[in-house]
Amino acid sequence: MRITAPDGAVLDDAGLSALLGRPVRLIAERPPGAVLRRSVPEQVLAAGVGAEVDYTVQEFGSAAEPGSFFDFAPLHLVTTASLAGAPAARYRPNLVIGHDGRPYEENTWVGREISVGPTLRLRVIAPTPRCAVPTLAHGPLPADPEALRRIARENRVVPLPGMAPLPCVGAYAEVVVPGEVGTGDAVTLR
Repeated sequence: MRITAPDGAVLDDAGLSALLGRPVRLIAERPPGAVLRRSVPEQVLAAGVGAEVDYTVQEFGSAAEPGSFFDFAPLHLVTTASLAGAPAARYRPNLVIGHDGRPYEENTWVGREISVGPTLRLRVIAPTPRCAVPTLAHGPLPADPEALRRIARENRVVPLPGMAPLPCVGAYAEVVVPGEVGTGDAVTLR
């Protein structure tokens, strides 16, 4: 397996390990029993990124198709209203939807389909819980604890049954019908 970087460099296990300064291995499928330890966002905000804090444990890639590998779901989408002027890069969505309505409207889209452009159809599966990663520096963007604090104040929802309310921004989605997406494509909620 290989990753192509934005500058066109192709990185394999050795190249990526050298870049990150520790051994890593690229894999295409989720290992059986793999779990994700997610730090409790409020504790990170209170104690700092380097502090030891409590965490929750969930099965890695639990909403992904068999044979694929995502931390939870294939796509993360967010509206411009939910970003509230924050740079999308902080939240790492696959798709930013121009929306001048109510922030966090994505919470109401769970179970519905969205058409983007002429062919792409997505099914929204859950609001996206946010960890402390958006508070960290992202390339030229400096660290910003408000990136999580705002969401923690404004949008605490239960992302999946059995979970506690968490700060969420955006929504996870899966592809129903594949298709290409272009800037300015029409988006229709079904």
